[in-house]
Amino acid sequence: MILVGDFNLTPWSPYYRRLIGETKLHNTRLGFGILPTWPRPTTYANLPSWILPSINIPIDHCLINQHFGVVKIHVGANHNSDHAPLINDLVLRPNANITSTTN
Repeated sequence: MILVGDFNLTPWSPYYRRLIGETKLHNTRLGFGILPTWPRPTTYANLPSWILPSINIPIDHCLINQHFGVVKIHVGANHNSDHAPLINDLVLRPNANITSTTN
């Protein structure tokens, strides 16, 4: 399972911790740094340039189950969005016992 998106939650939120606890998914950022994705300067041009780096937070996430491993992760270039993309290079772990859940 891979769950990706703008959760509007930081990893320090109790709601985020509850999601991780109930799903047993793994945040791909672990071991790679905080990697903030929001906000981006092009959409908040009216703010002083010095303030944006100090308020950047990680609210876009990629969560994976035990069948995947993380090779690399980084924040991509901004493309006129208030979020930067979170680029994940994932691998399927060898011997992963995967069953299809599609109909």
